Amino acid sequence: MADDQGFCVRRDRQDRRLVYHPQRLIIVTLRLHRRLAAAALVCAAAAPTTGSHARNDPVDTPVSPKLVIVVEAPRDISLWTAAGSGSTISGADIQRARPTHANELFGRVPGTWISRGDGQESLTAIRSPVLTGAGACGAFLFMEDGIPIRPAGFCNVNNLFELNFAQAARVEVARGPAGGLYGANALHGAINVISPRPGPRPLMFELETGPDDTAIGQVSYGTQHWRLDAQGQSTSGYRDAADLGEQKLGLGHLTDIGRWQVESHLSATNLNQETAGFIFGKNAYRNAGLRRDNPNPEAYRDASSLRMHSAWRATVGEHSVLSITPYARWSRMDFLQHFLPGQPTEENGQRSAGVILDLRQPLGNGGEWRWGAAGEYAKGFLQEVQAGPVTEGSAFLKATRPAGVHYDFEVASRMVALWHAIDLPLDDAQHWHVLHSLRAERLDYDYDNQTLTGNTRDDGTSCTFGGWMFNLPADR
Repeated sequence: MADDQGFCVRRDRQDRRLVYHPQRLIIVTLRLHRRLAAAALVCAAAAPTTGSHARNDPVDTPVSPKLVIVVEAPRDISLWTAAGSGSTISGADIQRARPTHANELFGRVPGTWISRGDGQESLTAIRSPVLTGAGACGAFLFMEDGIPIRPAGFCNVNNLFELNFAQAARVEVARGPAGGLYGANALHGAINVISPRPGPRPLMFELETGPDDTAIGQVSYGTQHWRLDAQGQSTSGYRDAADLGEQKLGLGHLTDIGRWQVESHLSATNLNQETAGFIFGKNAYRNAGLRRDNPNPEAYRDASSLRMHSAWRATVGEHSVLSITPYARWSRMDFLQHFLPGQPTEENGQRSAGVILDLRQPLGNGGEWRWGAAGEYAKGFLQEVQAGPVTEGSAFLKATRPAGVHYDFEVASRMVALWHAIDLPLDDAQHWHVLHSLRAERLDYDYDNQTLTGNTRDDGTSCTFGGWMFNLPADR
């Protein structure tokens, strides 16, 4: 309907949204989900803009930048899409879902399941069982703009909390082995979060509140050459002593340098989580009062990460596209392993840098041939310390898990790789494709043990029952 000033006021019955649009745009949204009532307030300084949006940004339609976009992202999932094994979650779908956890988003992707743990913890399945522990680490590759968020051979089972999928332009999922293009960490599949591209966008601020002292805020702003996205959430959780605070920042820049289009991006994340432990007992699920209990109020997880990359893209010849992307990463995590006897504390971290080269050449009948190379250097560490002796369990358990240092080592790695991939349609309708990829990779590690070698206690004394549970190899 229209008011007496000629401004447009629209009521949307489906999502209970009231839009009032003079020179300032204010959107008030009420979201009702059973007993949950959340209010979101979005304020935008409206600027006259025309043109189409970039990277499927669902909220606004900013002016397209004058810079020519040669290719959206190196190493996307087009090969898997052609084979029927790739899926994309658009920016519009992400905005509708408004996910606060990966489980709320990836349930819409066939063959993919993200099990929700406490806080931001998760377990992943992509055409596989829900894998845990070290097996889950090397099975799935998590990427941002086509770049792995961890060095080859390094991982954490909960790495999805380092990706800002709630403000992504889109999210891609490759189901099935993807090592030919991405490397060994993509044994069962890969998840690629595409960051929003710079482009004119009014300042947007959104605040959402809910039960359990929950508050979620988002900010985004864009110009022709810059893009800012930030979000944070805080909640006391529905279980006792399960507070969570999380912040994520993305900063993008787009420009031309000679014949090169240069798109750079910086990401930073921080997580402070008080972790709720497992509830045990036969028929415990029948006791509704236990659902809010926390048997491990001492458990916690603190994690931070920083990543940056700069993609240099240019046309080669008439149609080929060359992309050269140097990148650097840093991460650190400290958490209590409340799920293990003795509850040791683990600290780990890594610093890494590398470069990815990708060349795309179109073929006849809509086909494409790609080849590339990568080089990477990383240095990481891990330390696990148990503060006190095991007080529960068998005599064997108490003897083989003594207090003290369990692990203390540093690792340096070097990786070089070459690969190629081809997508060749066999008919004009492109119903049939020949897909092939091949990768050659060399990965070297230098292991430096910072504590005693063997399976004795950290003071050199022997354990009963055949020795200490942890066997620490010498430097190699």
